[in-house]
Formats: sequence, structure tokens, C-alpha cells
Amino acid sequence: MSYVITEQILEDYKEYLIEEEKSKATIDKYICDIRKLMNYANGQEITRKLMLDFKENLRVDKGYKLSSINSFLIAANRLFDYLGWYGFNVKLYHIQNDAFAPEKIDLSIQEYKKLVMVAWYKGNKRLAMIIQTLCSMGLRISELNFMEVESIKKEK
Repeated sequence: MSYVITEQILEDYKEYLIEEEKSKATIDKYICDIRKLMNYANGQEITRKLMLDFKENLRVDKGYKLSSINSFLIAANRLFDYLGWYGFNVKLYHIQNDAFAPEKIDLSIQEYKKLVMVAWYKGNKRLAMIIQTLCSMGLRISELNFMEVESIKKEK
């Protein structure tokens, strides 16, 4: 069996993705990403070594971000699954997300006041109060659901 990615394989895979009701944007992205691999292979058979070299080439030589490389590898891995080409799938890079947002995205006092005022003047008093509650109490938006009037009233 020949493990070479051809235009016919791309066309068949595109039809499969359409039948799977993938969005046009998803289909276009997968095909574009697979073409990167196809161009890298340049008519050579796909091997595990070629895939590992491709992965390293994207990182070192091409300088892609790890998240972009993972996107390319996902597209290739899914194509291999579709074709039944087992043994060529490569692991994705582990990307650790920051637990905390960087300080540079904190609101300044002026930005905070502007948000509240714009919401208020556009007639969205509820949003203005939500912004005030979140900012004054240091809450995350996901924690807002758990707020109750009784929990914020002062005891007399």
C-alpha cells in the first residue's frame, strides 16, 4: 500500500468532511493544513519519521506557535484515521494555560467608569450594576450566578 497524500485523497477527504456536516471554514482549514504536510512530503511516502520531522520543522524552521502546530497535526491525524493509515499519528504539544490573566489586562479606573457610564446611558442599568458588582467585589463572571441579595446585605 502506498502512503502518499494525493490531490484525489484531498478531494475524497473534503467530500467526507462535507458529509460529516463540518463547516466550510473547518473544511478549508483542514485542507489547507494537510496541504502543508503534502508540500513538506513532496511526493514521499508518509512515515512516522517524516511526521516527526514535519512536526519539528514547523516548530524550529518555520517558527510556528505550538497552538498552530497542534492545529496542523490534528488535521493530519484525522486524515490518517479517515484513511486507516495507522501508526503515523503524532502527539500534540502540551500547552499549559496561565492560571491567572496577566496584569496588563486589568481595567484602569477610567476604563471602569466609562464601561459603567456607557451601559447606564444606553439604558442598560442591569449591565451597569453587574459591572459594578463584579469590579467592586473582585468576582469572576462565572461566580455572579451564585450571588444572592441576602449574601451581600450587611447584618444589622
